[in-house]
Amino acid sequence: MARIPSLEDIVDTDQFPLHDPSHPRYKELVDYCRAELADDGCCSVPRFFRPQAIEVATAMVEGLTDKVHRPNEDSTPYGGEIDINLPEGHPRRVTYRRGGGFICADLLDKESALWTFFNSPQVTEFMMTAFETRPLYQYADPLSSMAINSMGDGDEFPWHFDTNELTVSIM
Repeated sequence: MARIPSLEDIVDTDQFPLHDPSHPRYKELVDYCRAELADDGCCSVPRFFRPQAIEVATAMVEGLTDKVHRPNEDSTPYGGEIDINLPEGHPRRVTYRRGGGFICADLLDKESALWTFFNSPQVTEFMMTAFETRPLYQYADPLSSMAINSMGDGDEFPWHFDTNELTVSIM
């Protein structure tokens, strides 16, 4: 049986010491993330994950491609039905094609690098600090708590509003 990866196996903790809030680089990373978020509401941290962790996670996801759920549906940016009681041009009266698919969390290996990262208390603490959001709760839905998006040629994921306050995406 393979060993469950540690946070240090997944993240380059020399560069990004998520496990040590007293480390000077931790504060630098928090400051960097806050500046990025203040600039445009998005933060990208290149080379955050170790190459081996990316390879293992990619292999796991590629092994699940036959399980991708592909709804291919029209939707408003808020989800749900068109509200005809609203004026023409209102976002709840406009639909967009959503193409692509996703793999639900219940199909993911609970001993994988992605699962370890997602459930790490150090990661949650870092996110609370960087995003200045307390408390921060993980999405507890057993299917959509950690979804893997799958996009192919011709797929699109139109603009939309999420019901959560923030989203962490791993690309």
